[in-house]
Amino acid sequence: MTDDRSGTRAYALDALRGFAILTMVLSGVIPYGVLPAWMYHAQVPPPDHKFNPGLPGFTWVDLVFPLFLLALGAAIPLALSRRLKHGTPYRKIIFEILERGFLLGFFAIFLRHVRPHVLNSNPITSSWLIALLGFLLMFAIFARLPDSWKQWLRISIRIVGWSGALLLLALLRYPEGKGFSFARSDIIIIVLTNMAVFGSLIWLVTMGALALEFFADPLDLQTLLSPISVHRNSWDHRG
Repeated sequence: MTDDRSGTRAYALDALRGFAILTMVLSGVIPYGVLPAWMYHAQVPPPDHKFNPGLPGFTWVDLVFPLFLLALGAAIPLALSRRLKHGTPYRKIIFEILERGFLLGFFAIFLRHVRPHVLNSNPITSSWLIALLGFLLMFAIFARLPDSWKQWLRISIRIVGWSGALLLLALLRYPEGKGFSFARSDIIIIVLTNMAVFGSLIWLVTMGALALEFFADPLDLQTLLSPISVHRNSWDHRG
């Protein structure tokens, strides 16, 4: 993320975002049942790790995702103000915001559909192979390909990625006997999608109007975080 005032990267924001990602990854791979309660979500304590919404409090695990949301929200005005300063038309900025939202939304849905433990509660070899295939297809869709590559090659890779992903979604079947479903999505990335799209649009609409921004921010935050409050095992649910 580039700081509009100096033309250099906002390294403090980069460091905060990197720390949030690191701690999210760490909290997602901590084994169950072997560490003290403060190493897990406050509402999913050891030894059985059953979700109990009646338990008060929070731990560091509960804070890492809001920390990443904070870094994401702080980056929005830095990025958009720079685009506006360089004369980028509003319609192009809005199109790019919606395009990013679409890609993030697709990523949330596709990722959930190809997770081994979603494909099979006790993953077998084919479950892991499908997950690896899904990873390769996501690489073809989302990777930033070098500009030095031929245009036809870059377009071909994108076509292969999208075609393969859509075909895979159409063919996969799950333990309950059903196939593709919009409801089968990664809640954490859905929340990030909402934040990126609506946070950016709200900032564009309220830019320069401090009173409007002061009113919109807490309303937007409540709307964006509401899915987390009702999700069974919060954002790093491993089922």
